[in-house]
Amino acid sequence: MILRGLVLMGGRKIFLKATLFIILVGGLTLWILGPGATNHIGASGLIYGYLGFLLTWGIVRKVSIFGSSPSSSSSCSTAVC
Repeated sequence: MILRGLVLMGGRKIFLKATLFIILVGGLTLWILGPGATNHIGASGLIYGYLGFLLTWGIVRKVSIFGSSPSSSSSCSTAVC
C-alpha cells in the first residue's frame, strides 16, 4: 500500500498508466517464461513493478519524495551534484 500511495502521489493518470503497464508486461513475461501447467498467484510482480517505477522516475526526474532535488541546491559548485 505504501508503494501504491507513492506512485499515486504523481497523479491519477500516471498511476493508472504505470499500473496497466506493470500488469501487462509482468503478466506477459510470466506467461512466456513461467513453467507450464502451473498456477501463479500473488501481487509481487505489481509490488516490484511499483518499486522499479519509483526508482526509475526518481533517477530520470531527479526528484525526491521529500521535495528537494540535488539540482536545486545552491551550495553545489560542480556540474555533477
